[in-house]
Order: sequence, then C-alpha cells, then structure tokens
Amino acid sequence: MKIQMFLFTLSLSAATYANDHSSENSCEKTWNENKNIQINIQKEKVVSCRDVWDDPKKSELLKKMGLDPKNKQWLATGECQQIRSEQKTYTIYKAHYQHDSSDLWVIQDVQGNMFGYFRDMGHYDFATDQHIRNKNANKNGVELKCASVGQSPNLIKNLSVYLQKRAIDMQNFSYDDLSK
Repeated sequence: MKIQMFLFTLSLSAATYANDHSSENSCEKTWNENKNIQINIQKEKVVSCRDVWDDPKKSELLKKMGLDPKNKQWLATGECQQIRSEQKTYTIYKAHYQHDSSDLWVIQDVQGNMFGYFRDMGHYDFATDQHIRNKNANKNGVELKCASVGQSPNLIKNLSVYLQKRAIDMQNFSYDDLSK
C-alpha cells in the first residue's frame, strides 16, 4: 500500500510539474534555451536604419507575429546598434508601443535574415484607465512572441545573449528596460 501511495504521489507531482511548465510558450522556450549561451558580443556603432512601418522585411516579420506594422502606436528612433559576434556583423533594432510599453527587438544579418522578439504587454484602456492583459500572457503579464525571416542559426542566440547582457528579461517587464 505504501508503494502505491508513493507512486500515486510521484505521478501527481509529475503531472503538476508538467502543467506548471506547459504554459511556457515556444518563444519563452527559445528565450530560455539561448539567453545564457557563452558568446562574445561587441558593440560596434550606432547606425541609421529603416523603421517597421517603412521596411518591407520588418513588416513581414511583424505580420508573422500577428502584429500590424502600420499601427499608429509604434515608436522608434530610426537608429540601430551594430554588433559583432563570431566574426560577423549584425544590426539590432528596437521599437515599442507608445501607450502600453510592448516592445520589439529585431536582429538582422548582412544577408537580410531576421529574427525578432515582441514582448506583448496587452493594451491600455484610456476609458477605464486600466491595463488589460492578453489572455495568453504569462504570470508576469507578458505574452512573448517571436518569428524569423530567412535562415540563420546564429540570429536567435545572438539576440538572446545581447538582451540578457543588457539585463533585459523577455519574460518579464520593467520600466527600466525602456532606457536600456
């Protein structure tokens, strides 16, 4: 009888663990698998770049994430950070929504391949003065979305490590992230 109780408790614990961790979406899994990879990333310089609403490739990437590149909330500086990793040059682009702090990070290689994360914070309702979470948001209120255009195996790890080194957690949000 003790063995049966032990096995029942063990199977219940395993099911609870699986349920607690099954809520991690595929983009969160990608983030967690890549953010701590040991690679050297060097910042090179700030360069001008096209914004999401002006760049057909970035627009394609956004549409793959279910986002509208023509959304009036998009804000960006038109500048990108150029980085170097493993003898290759990449460009990092950042934009965010004006009212709800949802943000986009995109990495692009010289061949035009792209990968991006979008940290969806839901939306702000001005009528009720409330922030409304997405139904698929994690326990921190973030729904992490991601997509790629083209093929480049290094894009995901380079963007993930770049963000991690800047102390940006794509599964969580801090207002301090806006200045990083």
